[in-house]
Amino acid sequence: MNKRINIFLISFVFLIFVECSIDSRKSISSLEIKYYKGHFESPISLVCSELLNEESFDIGIVDTVIFNQTVLNQVDSLLKILKLDSQIGSLDARVCCVINFNNGDETHLCLGERFGVKYQNKYYDDSQLLSYLIKSNSGYYQYFPIDLLNYFPELKDSVRKIRTIESMRRKLYIKNDTVDLGEIIEIKRF
Repeated sequence: MNKRINIFLISFVFLIFVECSIDSRKSISSLEIKYYKGHFESPISLVCSELLNEESFDIGIVDTVIFNQTVLNQVDSLLKILKLDSQIGSLDARVCCVINFNNGDETHLCLGERFGVKYQNKYYDDSQLLSYLIKSNSGYYQYFPIDLLNYFPELKDSVRKIRTIESMRRKLYIKNDTVDLGEIIEIKRF
């Protein structure tokens, strides 16, 4: 009888240990993001791995890291509810992320120019909120003229669009206090 209790206790402690190690892996510690500045046409689809391995910032690549735990938790939650899409076979990569976990593991996430999410080498349905979270927190929208913001599906929500434009307005004001902000303010009137 004591032998069974000991085996049960050892099994219980082992399961708790395994569960704790799995939970720690799920905790995102940072999000490294690389993306191309602004809009451009490419004759071929761009591949996420090429962007992640690109070292030259002369060709308009921006590299940023997100450490804000609130944003990271939101990204983590959205990744868990992505739905597989068997129709997408590739995407035209514009934003690529390395997701770093607290235990040292990493995985990749890629957002297409117009559609598509590639996560852990599988294609998923678009997630407008995931796209918005990553792009808005990395400064992605800052490299686009305001009139092009209308073409981003994740900005069809007027609240997100207003926040993005206000963020651009603040950054323009900080960079150059003589910028004419009339055009930006006028765009807020949808």
